[in-house]
Amino acid sequence: MGSPSTELSRDADERLHEVTLTRDFYMATTETTQAQWESVAPFPRAQSFPGADRAVHMVNWLEIQSWITALNGR
Repeated sequence: MGSPSTELSRDADERLHEVTLTRDFYMATTETTQAQWESVAPFPRAQSFPGADRAVHMVNWLEIQSWITALNGR
């Protein structure tokens, strides 16, 4: 995890280090579409590139955490 010291645009606080995952997790194979987001989220997102089959974007970490919590509650 992290990045090597020679990587361009690297932040000063990044440190390359090994990580061991100790629990299984699920990961989607594709980006979340705007239709998928809106089927779970209580409100639609304003999108620069609207379209039900296009990837959702312009969401922050807190919004994503809320969306995941709602999705897991289904």
